[in-house]
Amino acid sequence: MKYQYLGPQTVAELADGKRVLLFKGSVLLVQILSAQLKALVEKGLLKEIA
Repeated sequence: MKYQYLGPQTVAELADGKRVLLFKGSVLLVQILSAQLKALVEKGLLKEIA
């Protein structure tokens, strides 16, 4: 799944423990596994684009 990040600059932790810096317009190729990323989707800050 491909998501585009729409919010302010932040650091998110992926399910494998790696951290990624997110900035507006950045695109992530991820399956949403971590609670932190799920929360971003629920807030509308990560939008599925593929």
